Amino acid sequence: ENGHVLVMFGPHVAISADGELGKYQLIGQGRQTPACGAVLSAYNSCKAGKVNGEDPLDMQQKWLTQRVNKDFNKIKAAE
Repeated sequence: ENGHVLVMFGPHVAISADGELGKYQLIGQGRQTPACGAVLSAYNSCKAGKVNGEDPLDMQQKWLTQRVNKDFNKIKAAE
């Protein structure tokens, strides 16, 4: 009662200083680390023609893969 809810959503994927997707070096870290493996996994599934994802029981990854697939050609063209 009288509560407040804030829902935030923002898809993300890191891009390194060299332009490599999914890698980023944070300040204070000695090396690049992965960022948003789920999006990269979805993209790689689409590249392999597996638009329903790798695991049919993972509904979240399946949804993400299908969403990436909708814009796959645009994303691939931007590589």
